[in-house]
Amino acid sequence: MRQCWSQVKRTLRSTFHLLNTFGLDESNLTSLNATLPVAQYLHRTGHDLLSQDTPFNILNAERIRRWVIAALLNQVFGGSSDSTIAVARRVIDQVDPGTDFPFAALNAELSRHLKRSSAFDDSTIDAVLSLNYGHKLTYLALTLLYDEHRWGTTPHHVDHIFPRAVLSRTALMNLNVPQSKIDELQRLENRFGNLQLLSASELFNSWIRTRDSGFMARHSLPEGEHLQTTLMLPKFIEERERLVRARLRRLQFDPELDYGRKSA
Repeated sequence: MRQCWSQVKRTLRSTFHLLNTFGLDESNLTSLNATLPVAQYLHRTGHDLLSQDTPFNILNAERIRRWVIAALLNQVFGGSSDSTIAVARRVIDQVDPGTDFPFAALNAELSRHLKRSSAFDDSTIDAVLSLNYGHKLTYLALTLLYDEHRWGTTPHHVDHIFPRAVLSRTALMNLNVPQSKIDELQRLENRFGNLQLLSASELFNSWIRTRDSGFMARHSLPEGEHLQTTLMLPKFIEERERLVRARLRRLQFDPELDYGRKSA
């Protein structure tokens, strides 16, 4: 460690700079152990994926992004983390310089070791949809709904689609909404299906006026004016979660397939 400390230090810095671009920081990095396979890969291969200036760098940065977020959501490194780290290390040890981040091999070996999936399967998607406003992983999970990759370079915040103001008890009572319906609507207020990411400049008053089909698609929002009223929030959440589930299912596959489809 002493003999190669300079390289180790550079690798660790590169690792955390890369993770920062994904929106990972001390507020949502719930397991430092999840960073170790990434650091080991960058150390073994000598790659600097931060620039993302080549197809190789772009693809492998995306492989790492998906793998790390899935590992955090699936709590891959909780519990017996020492043995889990050892499994991941053996996979990375097989990587030669110049080769891709072993996205599929890591998921296969870790799933075998954990006796449950470490990748994005339906149970992971269920876990995502159960996240609420204020949870440490909600921001990261929301980034997976968008094509953007560099979340650490432009500040974004988690915002409600149906804002809190219109779902307050007072506002709903002023609409003569029955008490049972008020309780139902307020239970849905902070659900994942009522959340989106907006840049610092996209405040509610501005984005609400630009909800064209492009905006709706970008945020995985269901179209139809009949869904955009407060009392239709339960149906809106149901339709939004259907779109979110379809969007997240593509993460079950190697991101190279996504790039192949886009270029086809």
